[in-house]
Amino acid sequence: MAEYPQLLHTAIDTTDARALAEFYRQLLGLQYRQGDEPPAGGDADDASWLVLVDPNGARKLAFQEVERLERTTWPAPCRSDADACRLHGFESRRTAATAAAG
Repeated sequence: MAEYPQLLHTAIDTTDARALAEFYRQLLGLQYRQGDEPPAGGDADDASWLVLVDPNGARKLAFQEVERLERTTWPAPCRSDADACRLHGFESRRTAATAAAG
């Protein structure tokens, strides 16, 4: 048994799972997991979860279809450089912890 947890794959939300999976399949030279291949003969494609694997069958990327994508809000904007943002966050947590400790 592994000492640490193992990641299976990265999952990406998208409004069109097949289109994004196909883009990354071609870009990275991956293949569809067995059963996730595009439907044959123009049949309807209702896939909402697709997985791409490497030639050895190891999962690399998954695509989850969602109705809409929310705008990314992290990291929150900061007025100064990244180190100052981290320091401010640390100071805020320290102040809150000190106040809670009484």
